[in-house]
Amino acid sequence: MPTQSDVAKLAGVSPTTVSIILNGQAVERRISRETIQRVQRAMEQLHYVPNQAARLLRKPNEPRPVLGLCWPLEYRPDLLGIRLSRLQSVLREENPGCRLSVRLYAGGHLEDALEPALCRQYAGVILETTNGRELEQLEGKELPVPVLLLNRESDRWSSAGVRDDRLGAVAADLLVRKGCRSCAVICTEARGAETSERVAAFLQVCNENGIPVPAERIFSGPDTIVGGARAAERFVQAEHLPPVLFCESDRMVQGCLQALLNRGVRVPDDVELLCVGEQDPEAMEFLHPPVSCVSVPPELDRTVVTTMFRLLRERPETPVRVTLEPLVQLRGSFLP
Repeated sequence: MPTQSDVAKLAGVSPTTVSIILNGQAVERRISRETIQRVQRAMEQLHYVPNQAARLLRKPNEPRPVLGLCWPLEYRPDLLGIRLSRLQSVLREENPGCRLSVRLYAGGHLEDALEPALCRQYAGVILETTNGRELEQLEGKELPVPVLLLNRESDRWSSAGVRDDRLGAVAADLLVRKGCRSCAVICTEARGAETSERVAAFLQVCNENGIPVPAERIFSGPDTIVGGARAAERFVQAEHLPPVLFCESDRMVQGCLQALLNRGVRVPDDVELLCVGEQDPEAMEFLHPPVSCVSVPPELDRTVVTTMFRLLRERPETPVRVTLEPLVQLRGSFLP
């Protein structure tokens, strides 16, 4: 089994330099990027994987590992605060000394977010990405620490959460069981050509079950409260309003609901409203009327933490996938 001294010899540096890099002090000690990359290449060539993270998880008197939470700047800052709070709450219960470090990154610059992982400043990485191209780039990367994707699946990396397409499919199934024959959709425009897997799945299930959703009944806008309100303003201009409106964002739905009420459209009497829920349940429960959701279940964060600890302990050779089912929360805006 290779040692740090073997890595140092191959990289042409001292064992002390390797130790500094492994302990996440490369920036603080002014180790050059070129030196860091030489050490990384040496570790990869020797298949050197320190078991430091697993050892620290077992020894309560030693410092705990730092987990990195990588989050895209353009995606739901409100959700980042919720996710961070919940993950830290679970970490305090499961491993009080373990620290969580947030790494924000601009779209298309996933490599910047992963740099601390490459330098082994993180024991593991929890990654939120909404960009399919970034996921493709990640598939081809070599990372020396475990990576856990949030609500995304990968052929190479482990994942935990709810499949985006399941959120949409379950929402559409509620319309099918209700006997609905028409509906409209409000979706986010930021996801571009990907249209979000949840909307694509929603439309597919609707079309397969005789609920056509023509293009003129799909309204997009920024993933904001104002974006939802403006999309709803366009929706109400239709000559005949469909009986159900599906909104893929629980942030947009807040503006959507207010815009409908301002225009005299009664929910649920005139139009029923259903959305995907990712925030705290109370965010939808205390609107007027309370909004029905197909939601990411609250056990997601505990699942993420326990799965990451499993990756640190076991270092499985194949990806670990933990898939949760959406939680249906029917309230006043959509009647079963």
